[in-house]
Amino acid sequence: MSLFPMLGGSVPQPSQTLPLYREIMADPDTGLPVWKNGRPVEVEGAAAVRLWAMTALRTMRYHHAIYSGQFGSELSTLMGQGWSSDIKTAEAPRMVREALLVNPYVSEVSDIVVDFADDELQISATLKTIYGEVRV
Repeated sequence: MSLFPMLGGSVPQPSQTLPLYREIMADPDTGLPVWKNGRPVEVEGAAAVRLWAMTALRTMRYHHAIYSGQFGSELSTLMGQGWSSDIKTAEAPRMVREALLVNPYVSEVSDIVVDFADDELQISATLKTIYGEVRV
């Protein structure tokens, strides 16, 4: 019996293979869709998962009604707080994992590097996806 029965057991794995992951390419500086010949540009596979991950980390969770409560990160809650940089550095990896492991195409988040410089948060991580490893 689990100490926290409301959390349930392990997450069941899908019995069928996942379809090819696709996303609309976004400009890394503006976040706006990239267009070519009047149509949005699509990316597939590992590039699409990387794009999704970057968007999830940059999106504030619970802030945009268009997204479910599972999408986005809570990294913005670390900014403007009176917490020490040690606490922020310790908390950020958990928030990164929570934001990225909701995607069934991502099985593991590792090598998380957190850096607070000049009140700016820099994060990098390696994602293990069904397409191989992706660095974000």
